Amino acid sequence: MISDSLLLKATEVSDLQADQPTTSIAESLDFVANSGSVPPAGIVLFSDGIDNASSLRSEAILRDLGSRGIPVFTVPVGLSDPDDVSLRNIVMQEVAFSGDRVPVRLQVESKGYEKRTARLSVLLNDRSVSQKDVILEGGLQFVDIDFRVDLYEKGAARIAVIIEPFGDEISAENNRIERSIRVVNEKVKVLYIEGNARWEFRYLSAILKRDPRIDVTFIASSVGPEIARNSPDHIERFPSKREEAFKYDLVILGDTDAKFFSQEEFELLEELIRDRGASLLMLCGPMHSPLSYAGTPVESMLPVRFDPEGKWDEVSESVYPVLTSEGRSSMVMTLEPKTADNDRVWSRVAPLDHLPPLIGPKPGATVLATLSDGGSGSQRYPLVAWQRYGTGKCMSLATDRLWRLRFNTGDKYHWRIWSQSIQFLTLSRLMGEHKRIRLETDRAAYPLAGQSRVYAHVLDENFEPMVQSGFDAFVVALDGSETKERVTLRPDRTQPGLYEGYFSPPGAGRYRVEANEDDQPVSNTTEFQVVDAKNELIDTNTNLEQMKRIAEITGGACLSIQELSQLTSLVNNEPITTTVRSERALWDNGLVALLLIALLGAEWILRRKHDLP
Repeated sequence: MISDSLLLKATEVSDLQADQPTTSIAESLDFVANSGSVPPAGIVLFSDGIDNASSLRSEAILRDLGSRGIPVFTVPVGLSDPDDVSLRNIVMQEVAFSGDRVPVRLQVESKGYEKRTARLSVLLNDRSVSQKDVILEGGLQFVDIDFRVDLYEKGAARIAVIIEPFGDEISAENNRIERSIRVVNEKVKVLYIEGNARWEFRYLSAILKRDPRIDVTFIASSVGPEIARNSPDHIERFPSKREEAFKYDLVILGDTDAKFFSQEEFELLEELIRDRGASLLMLCGPMHSPLSYAGTPVESMLPVRFDPEGKWDEVSESVYPVLTSEGRSSMVMTLEPKTADNDRVWSRVAPLDHLPPLIGPKPGATVLATLSDGGSGSQRYPLVAWQRYGTGKCMSLATDRLWRLRFNTGDKYHWRIWSQSIQFLTLSRLMGEHKRIRLETDRAAYPLAGQSRVYAHVLDENFEPMVQSGFDAFVVALDGSETKERVTLRPDRTQPGLYEGYFSPPGAGRYRVEANEDDQPVSNTTEFQVVDAKNELIDTNTNLEQMKRIAEITGGACLSIQELSQLTSLVNNEPITTTVRSERALWDNGLVALLLIALLGAEWILRRKHDLP
């Protein structure tokens, strides 16, 4: 695999072609070392040292060359720090509602263009939707830009961010970065049931009312029916008709006594979550939630276990929320893109005052946040946790003190945590993923040379995990060709009903994952994007340290162009004796055959002359 690395071993330079998608210096060296019957005395490597292949395999190959006595003499070429502007990273949400203004944070690296202005553009499906002028500072800098999603069809859309290249840049390929965003085109229908007019309720109800993406209905369980009669935003009770109850995407259950619900209402709520793919969020309260729900369907839906005979405990003023590893990787709990800044924001949610007697998370639940003194492992306090329940999701929020995020910042963080939580809980239903067969991919965008991981969560008609030998999904190219490829998913032995497999994209573009024709009525579809990122041109610097390391591991030397004359003294000039054994049929050589015939004839003549037997 020879690409931008030039390996010389009795090979014409003109024969080398840079036609591979990635550079693997180690594999190129291995190819040269094993291409002849006699191992080389050494290999001369001209390269910029940029390697974007597997580091583990590369390490093994280099050490094997060293053990075989094949040194590599590296000659760095290129510029160690060329003038260039590149987009190194992008932070943006993966989901947006039609009409949303989406913030984007970019990491820009520049060298040689300090104090100059560059134009930054955002493209939505190849259409310019936002522009901004950026003054380059040199080195790494963060740039914020936003754009409005003006698409009105749900599905995946392509986002490209481009910083206009200068005419003398060494590469313009790293001036563009692409991502995919999923667009939702309908309002989220929320039912908020609350029995205590606490501060969290006051702020949250204001957030829900003014968010144009949300259609909210309230039930004030501790107030009489008068408020429902006089307010279009309120209803008296949980809907008794299935068609009315099943229209909601999310039910927020506040500090409401479980006695407020009838058994029929509990059963309808459970069916809404388990079978219809809606979500439940319990905002715990000191009067009733979650303790009064012991023995009800809500207790089995919650992702946490609690002591029904316990009492709310006072918490030290120094205790604050701490994100778990799952919480750090979740967009729900991400209030700032930098980990240190995000942790600092969450540390402000103190004092928590008092918390419910939660024993721990249920098996299969995911804990997003615990307490700063809450221990570790299975004993950590599940301050924020969630789990799947049937086709829906259930989340527990043990504190009603999130309003402390408003201190000195107003709505910025308090709105963000609630907005992200609601998106997380309702997205799968809005995107049609609440069906019995739920298809997913592990990412929204993939590089062309990579593999896409495809998942299928398969339930039977009773919404129980379906166990079978495999499940076939189909990947359809959306580039106009409509080519379809079958992907066989194998069961995950650790989770019944879960199947996974891999798809190797044949080209860049958009793809859709769908079930077979018989299963399509009970299955969702999901889309992803494949990006042809030209990795060879993203990092333009010469990696001198890598070149030195290759030489050191293999027993060679790192030489400059001027030091190439030392190569003859460095290479082992001792002759290598090689024994070559070749077996050939005797009759394949005509001369030998004539000689043999002559000898046999002479023997016959002598025997006749001397009358020998």
